[in-house]
Amino acid sequence: MSSIALHSRRLGRLKGGCAAALLGLSSAAGAQAQESNEPQDFDLDALLAEQPASTPAEPAAQPATSPASEPATAASDDESPAPAADPALAETVDTIPVQPLQAEPEPAPMAEPRRHAQIEEIIVTATKREQSTREIPISISALTGKALEDLGSHKLKDFIALVPGMNTQDEIAGIPRKLSVRGVGPDVNTNQTVGVVFGDMPLTDPYGSYTIVDPDPWDLATVEVLKGPQGSLFGATSLGGLIRYVPNAPKLGEWEGRLSGDWVSVKTGEAAPSYSAMLNLPLGETFALRLAGSLQKQPGVLDIDTPGRREDNVDDMDNFAGRAIALWKPLDELTLNLSYMRSQREGDELGYTTNDQGKPRNEAPSPSPYKNGFNATTLDARYDFDWAQLVSVTGYQTKFNNNDADTSYILRPLAMLGVRSLHAKRAVETEGFMQEFRLVSNGDGPWNWLGGVYFSDYEANIRSQLYLDLAVVGIPIMERLAPLLQALGLPVDSSGVRATDTGFRPLLAKENAVFGEVSRVFAEDWTLTVGGRYYQTEVTGTPTRNGEPDGKRTQESNGFSPKVALNWRPSDELMIYGNISRGFQFGGFNLSNVASVPPSYESSTLWSYEIGMRTDWLDRTLRFDLTAFYLDWKKPQVNQNSSPIDPYIDNVGRARSVGTETTLHYLTPLDGLSLEVSAAWIEAVTAEDFDSTQGNVPKGTEMPSSPKLQATATVGYRHEFGLWQTQASLIGTHQGKAFNNINHSAEVGGYELLHFNFGISRPDLSFMPAMSIGVNNIFDTHALSAALGGSDLEAAIIGRPLVYTTPRTVRLNLSFGFN
Repeated sequence: MSSIALHSRRLGRLKGGCAAALLGLSSAAGAQAQESNEPQDFDLDALLAEQPASTPAEPAAQPATSPASEPATAASDDESPAPAADPALAETVDTIPVQPLQAEPEPAPMAEPRRHAQIEEIIVTATKREQSTREIPISISALTGKALEDLGSHKLKDFIALVPGMNTQDEIAGIPRKLSVRGVGPDVNTNQTVGVVFGDMPLTDPYGSYTIVDPDPWDLATVEVLKGPQGSLFGATSLGGLIRYVPNAPKLGEWEGRLSGDWVSVKTGEAAPSYSAMLNLPLGETFALRLAGSLQKQPGVLDIDTPGRREDNVDDMDNFAGRAIALWKPLDELTLNLSYMRSQREGDELGYTTNDQGKPRNEAPSPSPYKNGFNATTLDARYDFDWAQLVSVTGYQTKFNNNDADTSYILRPLAMLGVRSLHAKRAVETEGFMQEFRLVSNGDGPWNWLGGVYFSDYEANIRSQLYLDLAVVGIPIMERLAPLLQALGLPVDSSGVRATDTGFRPLLAKENAVFGEVSRVFAEDWTLTVGGRYYQTEVTGTPTRNGEPDGKRTQESNGFSPKVALNWRPSDELMIYGNISRGFQFGGFNLSNVASVPPSYESSTLWSYEIGMRTDWLDRTLRFDLTAFYLDWKKPQVNQNSSPIDPYIDNVGRARSVGTETTLHYLTPLDGLSLEVSAAWIEAVTAEDFDSTQGNVPKGTEMPSSPKLQATATVGYRHEFGLWQTQASLIGTHQGKAFNNINHSAEVGGYELLHFNFGISRPDLSFMPAMSIGVNNIFDTHALSAALGGSDLEAAIIGRPLVYTTPRTVRLNLSFGFN
């Protein structure tokens, strides 16, 4: 603000204060004259000294009948007494015009018109500093925690369709979900391509796809989705993109709490409750504790009708997620956050079928139980200097994943008779430690920078077993034959005869890195950002066969992942940007007895070239963004099979992805009505021929988990009925067709879903009651969303695990809170 404007504002406040004093003086004079009928003398200085010093707020819009809209008049010589001072008038004295001497009174200014709503500006920390999403020169989508709770989201699958350019194939047969960004996604058993970070704590394993963390978005500030490689700031686990969960921080000196309950009913399935709670505890002036958790019962929809086993809704699931965050601020410059998070899922049946959904499984003679989860502890310490902030993030996490999958469907004729013949067990335990130190500039001036060091140490113990078993209509025949089989020298235990027994004990993965970036504003509206990460990675594994160590393997790599971005912002309503960045991921080892199987697979690297435009129109009520990109992916990791029970990983020579993303958000002239449309068109294909175990994959073959077209449209409406606040939304999504693997064994996707949500609340009441109802998949669309398996011939003989869209689901929510 200029000094002239500052003096002008001070002068206006002085005029307002004098006018108020004079007005009070006139009122007092009238009152005393009425009592004594004698003229009074007044000391203006004494009267002003008695007024409390204050700075008036900016004037609010006033109705036409407000006293502020009436012209001011001097003290009158009329004999009628002056009116008593009106307190409401003192709040609006800044709007009283000062009358010029020897001139006609000027008309009072008109009241300010009511400001219309504007599109919300979301502040994120996805680039390791606080910035508006409109200022970051990369493609980023941000969803607020409130919006996610309004949708009834409890997992990533509930909201990921709202992000253009992202696609997911559901978890299937114990294989974790596959998430792809712009056509860059993992194949079965390969290393992940999209990182997950909670706060500043990475939760994605650098190696393997055993336990995929899927935090419950309850009580979050935001979920931030960064598209394109983020290797310069986040390292090996963010080859194609990054999802960052940002929890609400504890609040000092403030009590706050919420309690929420869901009742969910699925067509052709069952109904089940879920509960969530949050409590913020201020403990003294410098300490606060925030507790949040949820207990979800996911309804089952899968029925079993196999001889000896007839059950309904067997795939229900129990999911617990909880966290505690302690904030201590002993100094104004020092902030310490200690957080602990735990999540656990378990069920009696992996949720897949091998036939058209709606028909009970007739080849599942025994259950397929599972249990997985993780624990994570993080210490985040920050010290503010005048010129920068020093940040230390220390994290430790453990994960576990245990599955016992009945794979008897591979011998379908026997399974349909109720004969259990095969089942696969997998047990994975991991632990990881990470440490990051970084120094971030305070954001003043044309230069902005950050720099730091990072290192992580990860260990996994993995054991996979395939058992030959014999149980007929629930009768454990193999168990009774165990003594005889052991006498014959066969590897028999309580689970049956071990056909394969492989793993790693242990597998170690390390990453050491130095990273940084610098931004410079020049010519007022141009910003250049240059950064990068120099890294060293090492993977060391001790394979086991039949429970015994089998040598030791080591794979090392190092490199530099640069980042360059340039953005031009000629006005607050327009930004045009371009960026170039590089991502990378770990390589690894194969376990196989087949000589033709390569003993290891290499790291993948990805170059991204992106240009984009962000625009705001009509006083920030219309927003239109457009992004175009080209990705060059070298040595993608793909899953291959030397036999149905002997998978391994290989590298495709090269792939490319080209596409566009667009978002339109409009707050219409009808108060409360909004429209948002987002879409992505992507073509991700192999750029070289590739020889797979199922034949040649020619150049130009579509990459798996990469639909060409995705789109989402949302119509929202908010309205107040007296003190009641209501909101409603209608969301339609289109998921294009894609393939489940590089060999195009099955086609998934190609469907549309429609969802509806309505909520009503009274936030003015002390207990803040709210109620909402939602209907997902209104038209009960039935479509394939994930598939495993090889060729169509193999699928016809041994079956293929399949997952379909969830049938129509109705959700009722009640919540209460205080603050």
